[in-house]
Amino acid sequence: FKSVPQNPLTLSWLEKMRHLESLTQGEWYAPGFDRSDAERGKLTIALRECRKLVKLNKLDAEGYDYMGEIYTSMGLTEQAETAFENVLKYAPDWSNTRIKLCNQKIKLKKFDEALILLDEETERFGYHLKDTFLNGLCQKRNKNYVEALDEFEKIRQQEPKRHDCWQFCVECLQNLGDREGLINLYTEAWDVNDTKDREWLQTLIVKNIAQMDSNLRSEDKTLELYLQKDPENGIIRYAVASALEKSGDRPAAYKLFEEVATSSQSYSHIQANAWFRMALLVSPDKQNRLLQQCLKRNPSHQGAKDLLKNKPQAEGMQLPIQNFAKNTEKMKTTLPKGSLLKVSVVVPNWNGMRFVGMCLDSLAKLDFEDYEVIVVDNGSADGSREMIEEQYPDVKLLKLPDNMGFAIACNEGIKASNAEYIVLLNNDIEVTPDWLRELYEGMERHPECGMGTTKMMFLDQRDVFYNTGDLFHSWSAGGGRGQGEKDLGQYETEEYVFGACAGAGIYRREFFNQVGLFDEDFFIFAEDVDLNMRGQLQGLKAVYLPKAKVFHIGTATVGLYSDRYVYLCKRNDIWVFIKNYSLKMYFKYLSSIWKHQFADIKYFTYRGQGQVLLKSKWDALKLLPQMLCRRKKIQSTRTTSDFEIQKSIITD
Repeated sequence: FKSVPQNPLTLSWLEKMRHLESLTQGEWYAPGFDRSDAERGKLTIALRECRKLVKLNKLDAEGYDYMGEIYTSMGLTEQAETAFENVLKYAPDWSNTRIKLCNQKIKLKKFDEALILLDEETERFGYHLKDTFLNGLCQKRNKNYVEALDEFEKIRQQEPKRHDCWQFCVECLQNLGDREGLINLYTEAWDVNDTKDREWLQTLIVKNIAQMDSNLRSEDKTLELYLQKDPENGIIRYAVASALEKSGDRPAAYKLFEEVATSSQSYSHIQANAWFRMALLVSPDKQNRLLQQCLKRNPSHQGAKDLLKNKPQAEGMQLPIQNFAKNTEKMKTTLPKGSLLKVSVVVPNWNGMRFVGMCLDSLAKLDFEDYEVIVVDNGSADGSREMIEEQYPDVKLLKLPDNMGFAIACNEGIKASNAEYIVLLNNDIEVTPDWLRELYEGMERHPECGMGTTKMMFLDQRDVFYNTGDLFHSWSAGGGRGQGEKDLGQYETEEYVFGACAGAGIYRREFFNQVGLFDEDFFIFAEDVDLNMRGQLQGLKAVYLPKAKVFHIGTATVGLYSDRYVYLCKRNDIWVFIKNYSLKMYFKYLSSIWKHQFADIKYFTYRGQGQVLLKSKWDALKLLPQMLCRRKKIQSTRTTSDFEIQKSIITD
């Protein structure tokens, strides 16, 4: 290679072409190779640029490797397979390529070829846990449960926090009918350091043992048996009490709820709920003391407040709204006396004629009772408002005069809700019949959580994930866990996540009482990221419920990477860290924030949206005084330390 001048732009046109030609003749080199397009989610542009570079040098293994990664993100498995095969063709000694190719073989159910690739990788480069996990998946798919169990056990022993491997071990043992193995796994779970993680894992194992023992005893009996072995397990104790109440054994349920409520464990939400459940099991003249105890543990417990007032839902309920400029602090409800719905499903709609009917039709097929559907129409002009009014008379339709934004629509729906749980659902989503039941039962299993999130798949690629729980990045941006990945069983674990995607999330009413509603200045996008962070600052957890499944079009109303999408996202990201970051966290992540700000400038200028980006930042700063006021309130009432918050933040 010729030496590269300090400034290649000073070369003449002919010299530039000669220099470019020398670069394209280099081994394993792609000129101008830049992964920023793929990193920013613009996969079509990234693929087009990658093809151009590979065309310049057809022996470019790095180019084929990048192309394979892009195809993988796009869910194009066969094309990804071909790309990674080209990498091995031109660079057979590259490590990890066989692992990437093996992933594609598994998706295509070419398990024998996948196992050969794993053996080659191990022989050439030695043992790696990633090889073991993939081998375990192959063996499990082939129903070789003994071999699969052996592989997952290896990972679990070295990485005990891998909850997916715990669950796969449980699955293999159940398919093998190995009750003794499940019991041994339950015993091993005692070594998990985090108490709540341990209790959750042991409850998962016990439920599978209960299924295996169903011919001997009922589920509540098996749960009781293991509760005797672990009397400090607050999660399983609460679950047993709920099971007893459902089975009709109210005295036993009351006694167990009382044990949970009076325990010395730091489960404030579980204990508050236990006092409330006790109140529901006694006569009205004995409820007052129990409800007072509930409110002592959780002063914002709305169910206890309502029961004390002898009203299922208090009129004019005060909520700590984030938008101080608008009078939206009161929740006006019309809940009839004596009734309390379990769930309200709130569907914001704006010009959704193309897909809102699909959404409402799927909701009509739910196998869940005691719920209502509230559609909040944002001044639609495409006929969807009239269509809903005519064809879906059972839906409660709230009509806003104009497009007020997703945040305001959600808030209006929440305030109109008649239920203990509120579910927010995008209008371009199709739900499965058991979706709402799984959400409700999941939240009942996790009284320590303020919100729960759904397994969201793409509507047109039903085996590709859209979201399995919201993530949060240090540069103040949200993200969907697993987005673009094929479903290989990797997200089947019920576990804590950073937050819920408001496109199909479930929230306790008490969560909004404590944290506040959506910030209405956000209009749309990142309003759930802001809410998730505020929930984290209040110590309220979010749980991923994989059995609750929906199918999502995604950005159907606004359009992906439209000017409006870019403006709103990039403006709102600024507000998220202004409101929710402490000064210590801001300086800790300062380099990450500015790095991505400059990356945005480069990328969106290249796309011709530089002015849109600049306007988004300028308009974000215009509301700086208001955001600082909200920040002061949030930071002064937070209960969680920076150290705990940072555990959930993804850094560069």
